[in-house]
Amino acid sequence: MQLLSIDQIREKLDLAFLPLEPALSGLRLIEGGASSQALDTVETTLGMLLPSDFRQLVQTYDFGRLTVGPVAFGYSGSYPSELLDLNRPGPASTAGLKQAGLLLIAHSDPYRILLRSADGAVLASDVELPWPTAERVASSFLVFLRGVGTVLSNRVDCNDRVALAQNVAALVAAESFEYWRQLAA
Repeated sequence: MQLLSIDQIREKLDLAFLPLEPALSGLRLIEGGASSQALDTVETTLGMLLPSDFRQLVQTYDFGRLTVGPVAFGYSGSYPSELLDLNRPGPASTAGLKQAGLLLIAHSDPYRILLRSADGAVLASDVELPWPTAERVASSFLVFLRGVGTVLSNRVDCNDRVALAQNVAALVAAESFEYWRQLAA
């Protein structure tokens, strides 16, 4: 098994959700992402660099109104604004993220999805638990997105969803299997 490419995921999302627009939108990878200047502002405001694969994908696709399966990136139309809002000092449950070099990038019931600035790894933690319980679910944002797309595209016709989750977890170099198991369920 291999992870689907971003182009393959985009094609599958278009096939499934394009016929439902405009009544239902925000479920496809649509070109026209954030400007380099807007992402520079995010980096300056938050005081951390965005990993290059994350930055490239966010500049290519509109994450400002994007939900892929249960992973919700943005609702406002401006993902850079969403990133700033998600990472403003606030609830105790997210206190200390910036000091740990972590950026809250999405929500995925029941998880918060975090991006580690230093190495680009993606982590997930249950929203009802403190963020330090977060575990690495992918070695980079690119493989995280490819992993999510692969699980969602294959789980419907899959006879062994646990094996699907195990395969994807291995391919994305996850330290935690639980996130992928729940996604495949």
